[in-house]
Amino acid sequence: MGMIILPVLLGAIAIVIYSMNLVYNQFIENTFNSMHLIYSAILTLLIYGGVVVSYKLDEKPWALSPVFRFPFYMIYVPFFCFLLTKINLGIDMSLLSNVMLMSIILAGLLMTFFNNYFFGILDKLGLKKYY
Repeated sequence: MGMIILPVLLGAIAIVIYSMNLVYNQFIENTFNSMHLIYSAILTLLIYGGVVVSYKLDEKPWALSPVFRFPFYMIYVPFFCFLLTKINLGIDMSLLSNVMLMSIILAGLLMTFFNNYFFGILDKLGLKKYY
């Protein structure tokens, strides 16, 4: 199972590092606004809340699903949304793009420092899990 989990987590780490690099460049160019941070914190908390609610609605989740579900919804989906905002359709999507980048960074930092609340969520919610 580790052969499947490792690429998922390494891909998430690579996306977080790439996002940090892009946001750092925006800080240097003074194109990043503090409102981006507020919007991204709200977005990150909404995604986290949505995943927790999905676990509450699930009667008996798979024991390793937090390892896949949290990186997918909190890092991969916002990154693909970020990539979609980079497609130039004549609409200025820089606000959404910056919010997605910062949301990825916040999710990565939260998963790193509060990993018990992310990857141990099934135990915190008291759910029976299957292997």
